[in-house]
Amino acid sequence: MKKSTSTLFTLAIATVIFMSCGGNKTKEMLARKWQISEFKVDGMDEQMAQMRAAADTTKDSTMKVQYVQQVKMVESYMEEMKKSTLDYKNDGTFEASMSVMGQTQNVKGTWTLSEDGKQVVIVDDKQKADTMNVDEISADKFVSSGVSGGKKSTFILVPAQ
Repeated sequence: MKKSTSTLFTLAIATVIFMSCGGNKTKEMLARKWQISEFKVDGMDEQMAQMRAAADTTKDSTMKVQYVQQVKMVESYMEEMKKSTLDYKNDGTFEASMSVMGQTQNVKGTWTLSEDGKQVVIVDDKQKADTMNVDEISADKFVSSGVSGGKKSTFILVPAQ
C-alpha cells in the first residue's frame, strides 16, 4: 500500500511538472509576431458555394451581379484579413494590427496563457477581455479558435515577415 501511494504521488508530481513545462514551452513559442494566413468560420464555405451557385444559375441579370459582387466582397475581406498581425511579447503585452474593410485598427493590451497552455486570455487597452484556444502551436504555425454567435472561428497564423 505504501509503495502504491508513493508511486501515485511521484506520478502526480511528474504530471504537474510536465504540464507546467508544456505551458512554458507554449508561451515561448507564442511570444512572437504572427500573421493570419487563413481564417475559417463554420458554415462560411457552404455559404460561399451557395452564392457562387446562385450567381452561376440565376437568369436574372441584376441578381447575378449582386451575387457576384457579394462573392468578390467576401473574398476581398478574407484576403485583407491576411494583412492582420498579432505580436505577443515576452513581457506579457501584445500589439495587434487588424485590417478589415479597408481600415486598419491597432490594438494594444496584455496577454496571459492558461496554466495548461491551452488558452490565451487577452485584455485590450479598453479592458475588453477575450479568450482564444491554442489548438496547435509550433515554430511555423499557430492555430487558434473560438466561438462567437454560436459559430466556431479558426485562425491559422504563421510567423510574420
